[in-house]
Amino acid sequence: MTEPSSGSDSGAMQTTAREVEGGFVINGSKIFITQGSVGGVYVVNARTDPPREGKSKTDGISAFVFPRDTPGLRIGRKEDKLGLNSSDTAMLISRTCSCHRTPARHSRSGGSRT
Repeated sequence: MTEPSSGSDSGAMQTTAREVEGGFVINGSKIFITQGSVGGVYVVNARTDPPREGKSKTDGISAFVFPRDTPGLRIGRKEDKLGLNSSDTAMLISRTCSCHRTPARHSRSGGSRT
């Protein structure tokens, strides 16, 4: 969930998921992804809608599941760490990454409940 510009403040998430015919297009970057360079499947949180009035800042966030070979999904640089080197940490970048499914668990805009 951590992003370069918003850190771990999920309410300030910049990654977006725009609904298109047949699914969503996701744009954004995530950092500090555990096992990011070797994972086969990724769960990516993205903002599908703005928070509704009176709701938490995390309202409007949905989770999407992507196989590693999804077009537009790219593994970024691995982080140099002082310890825990047996578990890599990498960046995940999605640029016009298409998801031809509904959000994970069918809970669009479920925020932190997703």
